[in-house]
Amino acid sequence: MLPKDYLALPVPKPVSGTVVVEASPLLEDNQWVLDLAAHEPFIVGFVGNLPVGSEGFAGHLKRFAANRLFRGIRLRDRKLEGTLDDPAFVSDLKLLAGHDLSLDLVGGTEILPFAYRLAEEVPPLRIIIDHLAGVVVDGKAPPAGWVEKMKALARRPKVFFKLSGLVEGTGRSDGSAPRDVGFYRPVLDAMREMFGAERLIVAVANLHRLTTLASARLCGGMVAPDSHRAACAIRDLW
Repeated sequence: MLPKDYLALPVPKPVSGTVVVEASPLLEDNQWVLDLAAHEPFIVGFVGNLPVGSEGFAGHLKRFAANRLFRGIRLRDRKLEGTLDDPAFVSDLKLLAGHDLSLDLVGGTEILPFAYRLAEEVPPLRIIIDHLAGVVVDGKAPPAGWVEKMKALARRPKVFFKLSGLVEGTGRSDGSAPRDVGFYRPVLDAMREMFGAERLIVAVANLHRLTTLASARLCGGMVAPDSHRAACAIRDLW
């Protein structure tokens, strides 16, 4: 989905812009998005995908960070175990922090201890946990183990969370996920209690090549351009 495709859709709450989060591992796809953004004012920011720990990382980062729309990178689809023992990997993330850019992490609960140790080793780095680290959303209070790890991260002021993946967390992404906002309340209330609105970002990822986060503000966070019930639930609850 390109900006023109989204802007042509009927939506209940129009948004003013989008932050693109790149899922492609291809280096030049970063440039493709930035080139698109140069002619699309609807794109207000971009989180890219660069090979952390590789020989060329510093040069790639310098190249893309020169564009003011480039706001960070996301780590995905790689094993994180042992990476913080790699001096090159940690050095690259220090470079990222030095450019005042953020790091998105996506995965299950295994990313939480990684995020905690990373926050200790690179304190200036803004870390954003995507999709609630894969918590199961079943209408009940979230698992105690997940809450414990979240509380530990809440003590790290540079760690932020996306309230995303709520529908996916139900295991019912076929359109049958509950529409009752109360179903999502236990997870949402737990997150707000632990992190406060200032460190939460409301986000809805679509299934197209350009996943998006909206720049419209909602409850101290950002609401996605989708009309999906997850964003509406947070608006209604908060």
